[in-house]
Amino acid sequence: MLEITETCRAGLRSFFHHLQAGWRARTGASIATCSLVFAVGTATLAAQVWTAAPASAQPRQIFTFLDLAASASYVLGGGSATLTATYSTDVGPTPYYIEIFDHTTGTMVKECGSGTTCSVSVSYNYPTTHTYLAYVSLYGTTEPPPGVQQKSNPETIVWQDPLVLNGPGAVINNGTGTLTANTSYNVGPTPYYIEIFDHTTGTLLAACGSGMVCTASVQIIQSCHTVSHTYIAYISEYSTTDPPPVTVATSNPWTVQFIGPPC
Repeated sequence: MLEITETCRAGLRSFFHHLQAGWRARTGASIATCSLVFAVGTATLAAQVWTAAPASAQPRQIFTFLDLAASASYVLGGGSATLTATYSTDVGPTPYYIEIFDHTTGTMVKECGSGTTCSVSVSYNYPTTHTYLAYVSLYGTTEPPPGVQQKSNPETIVWQDPLVLNGPGAVINNGTGTLTANTSYNVGPTPYYIEIFDHTTGTLLAACGSGMVCTASVQIIQSCHTVSHTYIAYISEYSTTDPPPVTVATSNPWTVQFIGPPC
């Protein structure tokens, strides 16, 4: 309930006194009539003030979100990636589940009946592409499940051999990102390298002559705008030319947005 101080009461009395005097002077009504009219008006205003619900009692709009993220977008055949669905509310006290589906096959791959996150590892040992979706819903093993409350963004994962390239989707404020190329075999005993190129400029960024992993740091210094560069990796003989003349395998392209600091 709204509390009115003595100072406020005095102010209201002064306001209505002057208002009453002015109205009486304009209309020529008697003091008794004016007093009655303003008494009724004052009571009505006071009732509205005293009965108004406090701001804290007003209904609030509650926003929820469901996000699905994959640990990698490109995976070597036989390798795995982790899918994590994150919901803004704990489903434990509710009749709902967080469920993750392979949208390509319509198969449920994981369900969680409590908490705000749900994770599952997915793997294929042959080249394939699968898209995944998460739902907050009643329990169901078919897609879409019953009683859907929220649906996530899709996440697509590509399994391919023998070379994949992953990295950040964006780098902000002139920071640095890391690109990682993975192969299905060690290039050490072979005459080949794992090479990573800036495909936008044709510049060689890294050449690794052994192992199954090669990394390269990327950074574009600029301000007030966003630029995008696309990168690609090869298993090839050593070369500084994109593409190398003798290439055994080519990775997926990977694009990074470089977002400069605000002006």
